[in-house]
Amino acid sequence: MMLRSLCSESSQELTTQYLLSASFSEILTSQYRVMRTIGIGGHSQVKLAYHRLTGTPVAVKIQQKGQEDSYIASEVSISKTVCHPYVIQLFQVMETVDQVYLIMEYVSGGELHERIKQAQRLCEDEAHSVFRQIVCAINYCHERGIVHRDLKADNILLDAHGNVKVIDFGLGTRYSVGQRLIDLCGAFVYRAPELFLEQPYDGPKVDVWSLGVLLYFMVMGTLPFTGETFMQLRQAILNPRYALPSYLSMSLQNLIILLLTKNPSKRPPLENIMWHPWLSQGEQESPSAAVEPLPKHLDPAILVAMCDLGYNLGDVCQSLLQRKFDEAMATYFMMRQQVCQGANLSAHLKPPVRPQILPTPPPADPSTSAPPLRRRASAPALLQTFTLSSDDKKTGTGAEEQPASLISPSASCQGEPPPQTKSPSLVLSLPWPQPLSPAISEAGRE
Repeated sequence: MMLRSLCSESSQELTTQYLLSASFSEILTSQYRVMRTIGIGGHSQVKLAYHRLTGTPVAVKIQQKGQEDSYIASEVSISKTVCHPYVIQLFQVMETVDQVYLIMEYVSGGELHERIKQAQRLCEDEAHSVFRQIVCAINYCHERGIVHRDLKADNILLDAHGNVKVIDFGLGTRYSVGQRLIDLCGAFVYRAPELFLEQPYDGPKVDVWSLGVLLYFMVMGTLPFTGETFMQLRQAILNPRYALPSYLSMSLQNLIILLLTKNPSKRPPLENIMWHPWLSQGEQESPSAAVEPLPKHLDPAILVAMCDLGYNLGDVCQSLLQRKFDEAMATYFMMRQQVCQGANLSAHLKPPVRPQILPTPPPADPSTSAPPLRRRASAPALLQTFTLSSDDKKTGTGAEEQPASLISPSASCQGEPPPQTKSPSLVLSLPWPQPLSPAISEAGRE
C-alpha cells in the first residue's frame, strides 16, 4: 500500500494548495518550538519540541518519503489505532511533499538499552517490572492483529517513573490469524531462527523470540547470540546455546527457555506467557489494560480552555469524533495528559503572551512549560493529509460509533488504566517445562 492511499482526494487537493503557500518552517513552527535532535535513524530523525499553546514537550519524528513509503504508511495507520499506557501515544500527523511528521508524546527517561548498559544488568525485581509491562503492551498489539517485528532494547523507552513506552512501529504490520509473513526485517541479533531460514513465518511468534533475546539482555547485560560475521551469527541462532547462571531464579530461567524455543510451532503465544509464574509472582491484579483513545464524554474543562485559546468548539468536536490527528485533536490530547498529571487548566485561561517575547525553555530541561499562546483564528489550517483509512476504522475503538457528549460535568481523566481484574487461574494448568541445569551452556528447546 503506497503512502498516498491514506489520503482522501479532498485532502490531497488541500495539500497541493497549501504547499504552494507554506514552507516547512511555517507548517511546523507555527505550532511547535523545535529545539534539538534527540534521535537519528536510517530514514528518520527525532527532535524535541514544545507545543506553543500548552507548553507540552513532544517528540517530532521526521521521515523522508521515498522507497520506504509503504512502511511509513503502515506506521501511521498502526500508531493511529493503538492506545495503551505502555505504548507511545501519537498526537498529530503532518505532511509535506518530501516528509511526514509524527508528533508524539515525549518520554524523558531514555532508552532501555542505555539503562541496561548503565547498570551492567538489571536485577530481577526491576527486570520483572519492566518486562511485564513490555509483554502487556505487545500482547495488546497481538490481540488487535498488529505485530511489531523490531523489538529491541533501543525501541523501549522509560519515563521518569521507570514505566515502559514501546516505540517505533516502522516495521510493524497488520496480520490475520494463521497468516504467514515474508518480509525479512528487524535487528539481526534479535531475529528468530525462521527468519534466517527465509521461511514464511508467524508474526507474533517472531515477536516472542525477540522478547526472549530482550529479557536475556536485561538480566545478563549481554546478548545470547553473537558472531563476528553474519554467517557466524546465523549459525549461533540456528543452533541456540546460551548460559543461564545460577544467580538467576529457576522461574526466570524457565521463562527464557520458553521464549527462546527454536521451533516456532512450540513457542508459546504471549497470551500464555502473560501468566507465567515469573511474570505473575507478587501480582494481585492483571496487567494494565488499554485505555480509550477518546472518552465517551469530552471533558468540559478542557473544551472551555481550548475555546479560550481560540479554538472553535464545533471544530474541536469534529476533529475528535473523526480522529483527524490534526492541531485541535493534538491540543485536546495534550491538555488531557496534563490533567491526568494533576495540572490546573486555569493556567491556560491567562492573557496570552505575545509571540515575539515568548521565553524559550532550555533544551536540557524539557519539563519547563512555555506560557500559553492564543491561537489566531486567521491562522491557516495546517497540513494534515493522513486521514483515517478504512483499515483504521475497522481496527479502531469505535469512536465513530459512539458520539461524544459535551454535557457530562463529571468527565474525568481517561488516560489512566481502567480498574484491573484478578488474574485467571490459567497458570495452574499450563505445562511449564523444567529449566535445564543452571551455570552451564544450554541448548535451546527444540
